[in-house]
This record gives sequence, structure tokens and C-alpha cells, in this order.
Amino acid sequence: MKLLAFTCCLLFLISGCSTGHCRRDGSMVPSKVDAKPPTGYKQENLGSLMVAKADGSLQCEMKSGLSLDAMAERELSSVKIISSHKQHDGLVRIQSCGVDTGMMNVYEIRHQDLGLAQKNGFTVIIPTNN
Repeated sequence: MKLLAFTCCLLFLISGCSTGHCRRDGSMVPSKVDAKPPTGYKQENLGSLMVAKADGSLQCEMKSGLSLDAMAERELSSVKIISSHKQHDGLVRIQSCGVDTGMMNVYEIRHQDLGLAQKNGFTVIIPTNN
């Protein structure tokens, strides 16, 4: 019985290397990938993304913070805005007058306008389904 078990183990060890994967030395280098965009590539077809920035509103101050339109005119004047909405950033804050509320203005913009938005302090966010 022990001889049969030994023979089976030996057979598995020998046949396990029959595909050659265990004998490779790892020196194979994958072929280089061409980093140039494909023919017919147009930058305007990159899609859109969501960017956000705190609106500056404070607790206990009813009229504080920038509206969507005011922030768009002031900081995104040269960016094409597809849609916009207000959203909470999801962080917990102490309830005290003068502390920020966590509200932010969220804009959907074209991907190629991201650099302009980031220069004005906007960050990319992942949209949430409410």
C-alpha cells in the first residue's frame, strides 16, 4: 500500500511539470505596448466626470455659502458644465455655530476640462446613488 502511495506521488510530481510552467526561468519579457492613442482618436470623446468643492456654508448662518450658479460663474467660467447639484460630503461634524456644514457644490464636466477645475481647487468624486 505504501509503495502504491509513493508511486502515485512520484507520478504526480513528474507529470506536474509536463506543461513546462515549472521549468521557466522567468526571463520572458512581455512585448511593449504602444502608448499612442488609436487612429481617429478625438479628445472631445473622453466623456464626463464629477468634480466638487465645499460651498463654504457655516452652521447657524442661514445665507452662508456659494450657490451653484455663483460658484460656476466665479470659478468655472471657462468650463462647460453638463449638470450640477448640492451634496453633503458624508463626514460627521460637531454641531456648533461657525463650523462648516459639509455641503459641497458638485458639477458634471467634460473630462478634458479637469485640469482647469483642479487649478481652482475642485476634486474628482465618485457619484453616489441616493
